[in-house]
Amino acid sequence: MKSVNPISLLIRSLATWFATIRLSTGFVVSGNSMLPTLAPGDRVHVVPVRHKILPGEIVVFSADGLYKRLDSPSACRPVEVGGRLIKRVYASEGSPIPFIDDVQIIPPGMFYVVGDNLEESIDSRTFGLIDLGRIIGLASNV
Repeated sequence: MKSVNPISLLIRSLATWFATIRLSTGFVVSGNSMLPTLAPGDRVHVVPVRHKILPGEIVVFSADGLYKRLDSPSACRPVEVGGRLIKRVYASEGSPIPFIDDVQIIPPGMFYVVGDNLEESIDSRTFGLIDLGRIIGLASNV
């Protein structure tokens, strides 16, 4: 078996750590939608997606151009959500869309995301599915 030089191993480990930190971005949670997992003011690292995103993982994504569905008939125009949101992936491609009566399957590259605090979350129940292109990264230190 080939021996590993400890200095070489240390350098590779530091390089990997530095690259991960350098490529990650920070995100500060605002709002109560991810309680009890994440509270307002909590900071998370967001790392690039390097694998298939699975249900249960927490993602940060761009909500620019997403609109709330308004139930009120008196609403004259939809309200843009905007900004960056953090939510848990509830279902992904090939799964039935949750919380609806008629069975529809989530298409490839799309995700159904919800906040852990369902009563206070604006999520896919409000603005629909999000596509992979909106996802900025995965929350890594939750």
